[in-house]
Amino acid sequence: MDYEGKVISALNDLQEERKKNKLLIREVNRLKQKLEEIREVKRELSQLRRQIEEVNETAEDIFDQLRERDILIKELKEKMAAVGEKREHRSSQHSSSKTLDDVINSKKSYLDKTGLGYNSFSTNKIMDCKVNEDNQKIYKDILKIRSCSRRFRESMMLACYLQ
Repeated sequence: MDYEGKVISALNDLQEERKKNKLLIREVNRLKQKLEEIREVKRELSQLRRQIEEVNETAEDIFDQLRERDILIKELKEKMAAVGEKREHRSSQHSSSKTLDDVINSKKSYLDKTGLGYNSFSTNKIMDCKVNEDNQKIYKDILKIRSCSRRFRESMMLACYLQ
C-alpha cells in the first residue's frame, strides 16, 4: 500500500501542479497580451511623434511664408506711398493744366487770365498792351474759330504767345 499511497499522493500533487501550471499559463498569456498592447502603444507613440515633427515643420514653413508676406506687404506699402506722392505731384500739375483747359474750353480771350492767379479780366489792360497788327489779326482769327477743336485752339494760342 505504500506504493498506492505514494502514487495517489503523487497524483494529487500532479493535479495541484497542473492547476498551478494552468494558472501560470493564464498569467503568462495575460502578460503576453499586455506586452503586445504595450508594443502597440509604443508604435502609436512613435507615429504620433512623427506626426508632431511633420506638424512642426509645416508650422515653421507657414511662419516663414508669413514673414515673407509681411516683408512683401511692407515693400508694397512703401511703393504705394511713393506712387501716392507721385500722383499728388501729378495732380498738382494736372490741376494747373485743367485750369488752362477750362480757360481754353470756356472760349475766353487768351489775354483773360482769371483763374490763373490773376484777379480779374480787364479790357483796359488789353488796350494798354502794345499789340502789333499781326497779333490783332491772330486774335480776331481766334475769335472766329472758337468752335474748332481744343488742340487747334491750343496751337493757335501758342502761336499768339510765341509772336
